[in-house]
Amino acid sequence: MDFNKACREMRRTEACIQNRLKSIDADHDWVVWVLDNYARDEGGERFPVMCNLRCGEWYAAPGEYDETCHFKSTDGHYGSWEFSLSRLNLNVVKLVERKGCAVILDATRKGKEFPDSFLRTIPIWCAVLNRIKGFIEEDEPLGVIETRHFTPSERDQVSSILPKYIEKAKSSGVDWDSITLSKPLSPIFISRRSDFLKPSSRPDVEFNTLMLLSVSNPDLAEHRQSYTYVQGAGDDHQSWARGLTPRLFYQWKERLLTGDPIETIEAVKEIVEG
Repeated sequence: MDFNKACREMRRTEACIQNRLKSIDADHDWVVWVLDNYARDEGGERFPVMCNLRCGEWYAAPGEYDETCHFKSTDGHYGSWEFSLSRLNLNVVKLVERKGCAVILDATRKGKEFPDSFLRTIPIWCAVLNRIKGFIEEDEPLGVIETRHFTPSERDQVSSILPKYIEKAKSSGVDWDSITLSKPLSPIFISRRSDFLKPSSRPDVEFNTLMLLSVSNPDLAEHRQSYTYVQGAGDDHQSWARGLTPRLFYQWKERLLTGDPIETIEAVKEIVEG
């Protein structure tokens, strides 16, 4: 198959709404397994769960998550790092303070293990808040934040512009003294490749841990028994969902996942139109 033909075939596969929905359903099963088995405190109570808008909301049914947050991947793109005042996500601080750990769900497209929202946007956000609340010294701008996904050059560049983000946050009008943060924020990165028995995959009591759960499987064979798996299927829903929302998907999941691709399209149309 020549390159152009392969690209056309990939676009057709990713545009097929049934492939997308069945992929989301398969990934959702893994999310439920992780939440049931690993996202709990010593007393067995579940850690708070958040879906990162908009993609992450496809991977948890209503009632399976507590709130949403909005960390944009574009704020973590190389050379375009940003700390957004319009997306302060202070609700995340309140949730993680409840039990010392909270889970954030998101996914990424084929070829990547983690979205940039996890690798850079959230670590930068954590570093800014840690510095504002006095957990980081000026000579170590990123402090406890895991930066193994940063190149040395990138770490140096982000460290050099972090004071600008901190000053911007301090002059934003937010009453930072009223925001409780008893321990520094620290993200841990969880994917299908993670070993849950390793300490690096478990919350640390010294920190307020954000368990960043990258939902999609970068190693799964694309061709399944009844569909073609699409990594990060919930991403860019405007291009494929035809008006379907995550809430409608979980409400009508059994109907939407039954039948052939044409029947799925017809079902989506009827559901969306009410």
